[in-house]
Amino acid sequence: MSDIMDAMDRRDGGNNAAMPRIKPDVPLSRRENFAFDAIQPGYGTSKSAIDKHGKLQPAGDSVTTSASDHVDGEKSIKAKTPYTSFSGPPVGVDGTATGPLVDNPLYGKDRIVTNPAKAPKSGVVLDQLDIQRDLRTSTKPGFDETAVLRSEPRPQPLWQPTPEERAIMPLVGVDPEKPSFTFRERAMVNSARDKEYLLKGTIHEFDFFQGQPDGSLKPLSKQEVIDEARKKS
Repeated sequence: MSDIMDAMDRRDGGNNAAMPRIKPDVPLSRRENFAFDAIQPGYGTSKSAIDKHGKLQPAGDSVTTSASDHVDGEKSIKAKTPYTSFSGPPVGVDGTATGPLVDNPLYGKDRIVTNPAKAPKSGVVLDQLDIQRDLRTSTKPGFDETAVLRSEPRPQPLWQPTPEERAIMPLVGVDPEKPSFTFRERAMVNSARDKEYLLKGTIHEFDFFQGQPDGSLKPLSKQEVIDEARKKS
C-alpha cells in the first residue's frame, strides 16, 4: 500500500499511456450472506445479487457514480452503483498482484470467486491503485467532513477505527493519532483494509461456494446457482 502513496503511477505516463488496460489475472473473492437478494435484509439497502440467469448484477447502472461514491457507501448511492466490491491480493505500483487472497468469513458465509482476466465479458476493473487515487482526488461534496456512523440515529457518533484500521492508516497517508477522521479518510482506510477491487457491470463468470453449517464451503454448479436464484425470484 505504501507504493500507492509514494511512487509514481506508471499507468499514466510513458509509452504505455494509450494502451488498453490489462485485466488483472488474480482470483477475487466476495463474501455474502444474501447472495441472491438485491436488497440487504434488515437494512433495506440495495446491493449486488445473483439473478435468475446465474449472473451477478450490480445494484444500478449509473454512469456518474465514481469509485469514491461507491466506497463511501451512502444509502442513496447504493441503489445506483454499477460496481460490485471484491477483495483480493494487494497490488504494487505497476499493477502486479501479489500476496494471499483476502477471504474473511466474518463478511459472509457464502463465497463468490471470479478472475477478470478469465472472464471475456467482464467490464472495467479498478484495483487499489485506481481506487486510492480516486479517493484522494475526489471533489465529492461533504467528503472532508468529520465521519460519523450514518446508520445510527441522531446524534450520530463519530466513526472510530479499530486497532487493525489504525495500523493501516499510515500506509494510505492518514495520521492514526487524530481524534476524528473525515469520510474521505475512512473510505481510504476501509478500502485498503479489504484490499478492495471494484468490478463494473454484469459479472458473467464466477464460482459460487455455499457455506455449510460446519463452516465449510460447498461448490455449486452453474445450474445449481441458477436453481438457488430462482427460489428467490
